[in-house]
Amino acid sequence: MEKRELENYLKDYNFKLRVQHEQFFDWLRKTFWFSNKLQKSYNRFYQELFIVHIYQLITEGKEYIGKVLLVKKELSTDYDKYKEIETCIIRIESTLSDSEIDYIEHARHCTCHIFQNKYEKELKKNDTIKTTRKGREIDEIKYNIKEVQYNHYDKGGFNKYFNNKIAPILTELYIKLNN
Repeated sequence: MEKRELENYLKDYNFKLRVQHEQFFDWLRKTFWFSNKLQKSYNRFYQELFIVHIYQLITEGKEYIGKVLLVKKELSTDYDKYKEIETCIIRIESTLSDSEIDYIEHARHCTCHIFQNKYEKELKKNDTIKTTRKGREIDEIKYNIKEVQYNHYDKGGFNKYFNNKIAPILTELYIKLNN
């Protein structure tokens, strides 16, 4: 690679990191906002977006924070802030059962896509049946989703449970980040 190519790459990469920083913290602010609104009163639209935000936080957000902490020095001024965010994400993820994570992933897909065909077995071109999704049996994932629905009677029951479970963790993080 030539020096000029490397310089351009580093310039682009630096810009990407700044943009992702802004995107992440904007996402986190919206997550706080949805949580706060839903603690005051239920709104279906906010609820669906809140679930999307939480799911993305424990997947993409967790990955992003992990990468940031790899390059941050422990003595840097904002290292503790990122460490608090990582701790919060881990707490959220660990308070949810595997079934609940399957459920919110499915709910995220229902919010973001018209059809949910990836949760159904399908006939492949080679005349075999696809029975897995992301390396897991589709029947197991569907069972987990139905189990969560059954345990909470309906979507509304789960939403109330979910919000009450996640809100205290987010509130604690919000307070720590704003002190």
